[in-house]
Amino acid sequence: MPNFNTHVNVAVFVYPIIVVMYEFFSKFFDYPLPHKKIIGIGFLFFWISADLPDIDHIHSLLRKVFKYFFVSIIFYFEFTRGYIIRLLNLDTLFYSFSMKAFDALLVGLLAGRLFEIITPKHRGPLHSIWSSFIYGLFVFGGYYSLFHIVKNALFLGIISTIGYILHLALDKFLYEKNGKLFLKNGR
Repeated sequence: MPNFNTHVNVAVFVYPIIVVMYEFFSKFFDYPLPHKKIIGIGFLFFWISADLPDIDHIHSLLRKVFKYFFVSIIFYFEFTRGYIIRLLNLDTLFYSFSMKAFDALLVGLLAGRLFEIITPKHRGPLHSIWSSFIYGLFVFGGYYSLFHIVKNALFLGIISTIGYILHLALDKFLYEKNGKLFLKNGR
């Protein structure tokens, strides 16, 4: 299986091709192109999407980054808003900053552990074509719900899906040995 560097490096070279194809189909169907900034941001989405299926791998860099980002977000919201403290009616007990920080840290660490528990095993459901479409729909829906610009949301959703599929295709047809790529049927 190709590693992180392979997935990302291939994505870097494939992205301009995808943009050219998108522009061609956009003109063919007389559909407006996204803003230039979105095409620039799209590179980041494509790059992340090209390695996203491996988030289910225990040693994945993206998994570690996502997990710590997730724990940090949970810590922030628990510390600033105190959802769990209010849910358990412990508002008066957790009045000081240090007690709130302790509570938020505990909730964040539990959320990190929950993330580890619910993440499927490697080569599980995240390595399927359906996951790529669901992910693309989430990107499309997320951008559209925030900014209400269909042409931008459609572009980001499509290139996110294509980046994800690129990862699946590389895993299916290539393997890596000693830093070199080989076709799987050409061993």
